[in-house]
Amino acid sequence: MSEPTWLVWARDIQAIAQTGLTYVRDPFDKERYQALAALAAQMLANGCTTDIATIQNLFDQQPGYATPKLE
Repeated sequence: MSEPTWLVWARDIQAIAQTGLTYVRDPFDKERYQALAALAAQMLANGCTTDIATIQNLFDQQPGYATPKLE
């Protein structure tokens, strides 16, 4: 079964934000990456039944360079 496009986009945006926040030095770029992370959380909350605070908490628990997680 294929994943919904919105889910793929939200994960990609979150990964870009997470990686950017890992290496950012400029305060303006940091704001941009934080905005991307918030956008990804909003997309996920809109597409599923999980509230945005829970999603943001999950994002906050994943610092550093975004890498695929193996199950």
